[in-house]
Amino acid sequence: MSNTYLVSLSIGPVQDFIAAARRTRDLWFGSYMLSEVSKAVAQSMLKQKAELIFPAVTDLALLEAGEPLNVANRIIAEYKGSEEEVKQLMHAAKQAAQDRLGEFIKQAKQDYNKKIKSPPLNETLWDQQNDPSDLLELYATWVNVSNHGYQRARQKLDRITAARKNSRDMIQPVIDPQGLGYGLPKSSLDGRRETVLPESLS
Repeated sequence: MSNTYLVSLSIGPVQDFIAAARRTRDLWFGSYMLSEVSKAVAQSMLKQKAELIFPAVTDLALLEAGEPLNVANRIIAEYKGSEEEVKQLMHAAKQAAQDRLGEFIKQAKQDYNKKIKSPPLNETLWDQQNDPSDLLELYATWVNVSNHGYQRARQKLDRITAARKNSRDMIQPVIDPQGLGYGLPKSSLDGRRETVLPESLS
């Protein structure tokens, strides 16, 4: 059965990027990276025939990587289809977000290998710490407009989005059976993780 849905996807974490920043450029890049991930989400939804409400964009070219358009970390759209199709829409949007972040991670490693060359990164620990599916917080919600009318549906969407963000996913901690991080100093960028840099650069 086809219905009209309001859908929302919130992208984070915002506070973690702020907390990890050591310089103004770190804050800028964290904001830029989240905007790029949000653009990938919006582009994915638009490709699947969703009508974007926020950002109000109809041109896919504006949502390409590197385009100057800035996009906030919550995408809202209207979508006509079944609830199962809504789930597929949101799954694809989440995958697009993870893929875009994965491009940043890949580029960071390439830049290090190009500029530093030797000694190499601890790549096993790098891969363990940089799984896009673990790094991003993606909260998807949707409301059937047909059952509520647009105004009430939007109010309900905002309520359940806030509730969903407050009920965070409790992820199993990464088990380190090989002792990859044992005895290593903490990262100077993020004290929760061990450094991936060789000892001579730590």
